[in-house]
Amino acid sequence: MATTVCMIIVGLTLVVAGDNSHDFSSNGYSSDIVVLKRQIYSLQRQNSEILRQNEEILTKYENIIKLFGNEDGEQNSFESVYCFHSQIYFIPAIVPPTTVAFSAALKHSIQLGQDQIVEFDKVVTNIGNAFDPRHSHFTAPVTGIYLFSGSLFAQGGNTVHVDIVKNGNAIGYLYADSNQQISTKTVVVALERGDMVWMKHRGDQIGKALIYGSPAEQFNTFSGVLIH
Repeated sequence: MATTVCMIIVGLTLVVAGDNSHDFSSNGYSSDIVVLKRQIYSLQRQNSEILRQNEEILTKYENIIKLFGNEDGEQNSFESVYCFHSQIYFIPAIVPPTTVAFSAALKHSIQLGQDQIVEFDKVVTNIGNAFDPRHSHFTAPVTGIYLFSGSLFAQGGNTVHVDIVKNGNAIGYLYADSNQQISTKTVVVALERGDMVWMKHRGDQIGKALIYGSPAEQFNTFSGVLIH
């Protein structure tokens, strides 16, 4: 380091030869070198302290990661960057899984028209607020595997056909007639974020289709949950 500085001094002296307005005395530059050395030493100490703290943090989080390995027993990997030939670790946050679940019911009887959506007027559960009670649509907040279940009960003297649909395409079918029976259907389906699921009267069914509901007897239901 000292040799390099001396070479710079010589070069500067040659350039300003004959100019008495600048003082390039060895004493002046010696004091500058001392200041630079002190600054370098201070930076080295700070860098060493940062590296020591990083090692402590890494050790603590490695112990945490051991407690939260995946199902195969493998540990979560670390992302890393290199700086000044030392490795700095960025520990991934341990985020709890998203919880999405809803259940809705019909508490009054309704007459269904062709392609009419079954609008459930009682929300029992709506964790994650993915079910819209105004239009009885479920919108997937995250990509994943979902389970949906529906039940159908027709008013006396009626035959009803209802589909569970994903983005307008049927993925499940329910049928109930006047024999006081309840039809149920459960489907498991992969959804992308933003996909929608709802229940509706089948488009090829024309005529009277009355489904039963009351505050005390909620036989017509629609439920769903994110399972993975």
